[in-house]
Amino acid sequence: MIFVYLFVTILIISILASLLGTLLRIIVEEQKLDWKQLSAECMEIAVSVYIILTYIPGWFPSRPTQNPNPKIVHPPILLVPGYSLNRMSMFFISIYLKRLGYEWVWCINHPVQKDDVQAFAKALDEKIRWFCHYTQSTEVTVIAHSMGGIVSNLAIQNHNSPIQNLITLGTPWKGTKLYMFGLGKHVLQLAPAHPIIQRMVVPTVRHLALWSRQDWILLPNENAIMDGLHHKEVSHIGHVSLLMHARTLPLIHQFLNEQKTATDSLCHR
Repeated sequence: MIFVYLFVTILIISILASLLGTLLRIIVEEQKLDWKQLSAECMEIAVSVYIILTYIPGWFPSRPTQNPNPKIVHPPILLVPGYSLNRMSMFFISIYLKRLGYEWVWCINHPVQKDDVQAFAKALDEKIRWFCHYTQSTEVTVIAHSMGGIVSNLAIQNHNSPIQNLITLGTPWKGTKLYMFGLGKHVLQLAPAHPIIQRMVVPTVRHLALWSRQDWILLPNENAIMDGLHHKEVSHIGHVSLLMHARTLPLIHQFLNEQKTATDSLCHR
């Protein structure tokens, strides 16, 4: 019976969070609620329930495992979660890429004992270099969600991390006004006026930023893009739904496959 109560509590919290995000978006951006948006909110609730149910086991670290039947030649792929999330939030992306035949896909966590995106970036750089050594590769591809995109770009800017490709999902490149509802120093660092956000530049590596106007974490939604950023808008997908939506995952593979095709073309010239 206790598990039933727990599930109901989680469901109620997820529904309230999603409804609050919808209300904020309607008020701040004067949007109207339609059926497509309502459907997106329902999926956002479902994904939120999954994330909460897998939250505790997601904090146990994992080690990279090699795909026994690799079909695609590509640099190792590192998955970086967003604010307050852990590696289990990236689980569906990992499974999707492994089934396609990518050889190395590793989901990591941010260090729980730290509370600074700069410290997160340094820790990420160390994991990237260890991952390169472990897989005997010179570069990696990073797929990052939300704050993870900021952390990944700081790893490039401040530590010259060997990242070849960077894909971000719902990353607040120009900050978000919802920082005031978060907890911790690293949330305050996502404020639009914070020096870290003000000094943020377009990634110097090949990149793609996926974003949605139904992303209630990004307020205003235009903060998901900035001048010179290679981005693509996906409609009617929420913030955490970006992690496992049927229209998001193929876009990730398409971007990675385009890089592989371009490399193969150069090799055959």
